[in-house]
Amino acid sequence: MTGIYTPPDISKDYWFGRGPSYFPYEHPARGPSLHPLLYDAMFTSRATMADASPVTQGTAVLDYLLRPAHLSAPDVPGLLARMNALTNSVRLNALQVIVTTDIPATLGAVQAGWNAIAVPVLLITAQLLVPVWLLLFLAVRDAAEARGPEIAMAKLRGYGPWRSIVFGLSEPTVLLLLALPAGVLAGWAITEALGRVLLRPGTPVGLPPLAWAAAAAATAGGLTAMLIAAWRTVRRPVVEQWRRAGRHAAGRGWVLDAVLLTGAVAGLIDLVVGGQISSARRSVLGLLVPGLVGLAVAVVASRLLPVACRALFQPTSRDRGVGGLGGFLAVRNIVRRAGGVRTTMVLTTAFALASFAVAAWSVNRGNDQLIAGTEVGAPSVLTVSVPPGRDLGTVVDRVDPEGRMAAAVDRYTSLTSGTAGLSVLGVQPQRFAQVAYWNHRFAAAPLPSLAAALAPPAPPPVTLTGDAVRVTVRVRSLIPAGAELAADVVAPTGTGLTPVSLGRLPARGTVTLTGQLAGCPCTFHDLTINLVGAQAPAAVTGDLIFTRLQVHRGSRWVDVDAGFTDASRWRPGITDHPPDVLGPAASGLAWRFITPGNQSPAIAVADRPAVLPAIVSAALTGGRRGTFTGVGLDGGPLPVRPVAAAAAVPSAPASGVIVDRRYAELAADGNLSGVTEQVWVAAGARRLIEARLAAAHVRVLSVQEAGAVAAQLGRQGPGLASVLFLADAAAAAVLAVAGAILGLYLSARRRRYEYAALVASGVTRRTLRRALLAEQVTVLAFGAVVGIAAGLAAAAVVLPNVPEFIGPVAPPLSYTPPAGQLAVLLGVAAALMLAAAVAASVALVHGVRLSQLREAPA
Repeated sequence: MTGIYTPPDISKDYWFGRGPSYFPYEHPARGPSLHPLLYDAMFTSRATMADASPVTQGTAVLDYLLRPAHLSAPDVPGLLARMNALTNSVRLNALQVIVTTDIPATLGAVQAGWNAIAVPVLLITAQLLVPVWLLLFLAVRDAAEARGPEIAMAKLRGYGPWRSIVFGLSEPTVLLLLALPAGVLAGWAITEALGRVLLRPGTPVGLPPLAWAAAAAATAGGLTAMLIAAWRTVRRPVVEQWRRAGRHAAGRGWVLDAVLLTGAVAGLIDLVVGGQISSARRSVLGLLVPGLVGLAVAVVASRLLPVACRALFQPTSRDRGVGGLGGFLAVRNIVRRAGGVRTTMVLTTAFALASFAVAAWSVNRGNDQLIAGTEVGAPSVLTVSVPPGRDLGTVVDRVDPEGRMAAAVDRYTSLTSGTAGLSVLGVQPQRFAQVAYWNHRFAAAPLPSLAAALAPPAPPPVTLTGDAVRVTVRVRSLIPAGAELAADVVAPTGTGLTPVSLGRLPARGTVTLTGQLAGCPCTFHDLTINLVGAQAPAAVTGDLIFTRLQVHRGSRWVDVDAGFTDASRWRPGITDHPPDVLGPAASGLAWRFITPGNQSPAIAVADRPAVLPAIVSAALTGGRRGTFTGVGLDGGPLPVRPVAAAAAVPSAPASGVIVDRRYAELAADGNLSGVTEQVWVAAGARRLIEARLAAAHVRVLSVQEAGAVAAQLGRQGPGLASVLFLADAAAAAVLAVAGAILGLYLSARRRRYEYAALVASGVTRRTLRRALLAEQVTVLAFGAVVGIAAGLAAAAVVLPNVPEFIGPVAPPLSYTPPAGQLAVLLGVAAALMLAAAVAASVALVHGVRLSQLREAPA
């Protein structure tokens, strides 16, 4: 925050400072100081804020702004109001105090970030509770089924319905209530760990009352799920309770499925009809889609699995049938037992959310890097100050002789009305192609091939090294006679063209004209004929032949190759009617011209293309083709010919023009006063290049890192929401897999009597292991594969319509998740799931004993 003031009578400067921080106001004569009114207001206690004036309210909060530990979320609205009161204070304006501050904008960005993450957190948490509650429902139902005989015995001993419910649900209820504080504290610890990774160091992560309220609500939902799950078992008659699984044990009613499917489809229709899922409108409500899609697909998939297994009855029942005896037992157990069918539902829902979360996180992270790399331009961009008389390109060539780590870049951003914001980047093409950030979607061709087109061959510049220059010219005709011949040279000071007067031309004859040079070596730019006299003629006509160019070096004159014998090395300096005629002569360059009297005839050295090839932002071309006028490094008009209209240009995504640096400097006629010199550095080479630049006496003024910008984007609300979604969905998937394996394990354990009978009848344990493994892998794989497909389908629909950043961004974003990351993450999940299934199968079969045949069937 800075300010400028001119008070009527100030006898003393005041400084505000507590600890290492101070808050200065810039006085025009005395330098940094603070008006007494502001100084006194700084120390106003917070207790008097309600009665203080707007100025006092606005200024007293600066103590809190300079001490971040004092700030908390509830303080932000009050701080924002008081800073606005300070900025708009009538009393300060009367004292001619002008206050400018970025604090309101910063606080506004903070509030925007809160708003961007608040709704996604609610939506993500709400829909992730669905698979958790389903999982709890399944676990309690399996537990209640396992305690069915005990509940039946309790009924025989006189327990009524409510006492039976308490008896059957006491254990899971106690466990769920114990899980409330344990889960809250575990979530707090995980959030603390995520905060240390994602947020700035020192950011506090608290445990607000709202977290306890949310956990209590989730626990209440879990209790409801428990009651629903156990109700059927508790109310079942005693005789049926002791009966073994029957023909319809795996069947379930359509009521619950109809309710879930109807709710999911209705939610999707509402989002589509409401315009939340469309390319014209972006909304975080699209985050509900993966949960709704996963739930709808889960309901249908849980019905399809038994149908598919029934279709395998006949192929597996034949001798040497599909899967052998193990396959025969596996498909029948899946159909006969309800646990696998119910497990499919929760697995499908959980994996749909998990795959969507992985896709959303990978897409968000990739777009963070895309935006950061495009906005910065390269992994590291150093703004530098070069010693006078030295060329940054030459320095970079020396510090990076291989041309792979650094590139010199001249940047000019126009502030002129009509072209404001337009940036021209003069680059070293081949080096630029090695270090600049470029995405394959920016243009049809790769950057190296486009960069090569920026520097077509051109004649070399004419360099003058000496203290004087002279030109020999044969005048065949000149009207009017006595016009002055002048040259323009470009000195290395970067201040523009320097005129050099050579002398007057006769009406006819050969003459050698001399002019003085200063500050050279210089680049020869043009030859101009200036009229001498008060009244200009109607037209200037001439026929000249330039035969020789020399410089005075030491004590002698030295010839300079000015290309007078090659007409292609020169071009007309202005557009004439009729145009100039340049051509070879017997011993030099012939120049015939007819120019209106209000113009000075000129020819320029053709050391660059007349129209520079350029890579241009597509937003600037508007779909047009051909040459258009941009802005040069001198701020003047620069005709360019696009070699590519890029969707985004590094460092200036929507308003950038990339041209060859050497040609751009020549086109600027040496006027580089408004140019920012930068060194773009490849990844991992910043420290080395900085050290070499320092050794070359090049000072680094500032550094911009693409990684830091990407991290900042990741700390925005949408970025944090994607990480939260990933963490929560991963936890839900792990719990779902663990619960599914546990449910299948318990279901199979209740069949140990059957397995012991099979072993007694000659079935090998290897066959039983194969049957158990096939059963578990079929259920787990079916739910996981269907859920992953549903999640990826939801990602394809939703991700383009969910905002990923706060505010607009220029580059075209990518919504295709990297296949490698998806394959790795989902492959690890599949491997862990398979390992758990194998371990459970081996453990179950290992526990089968023939002595179990003497026990009563459970």
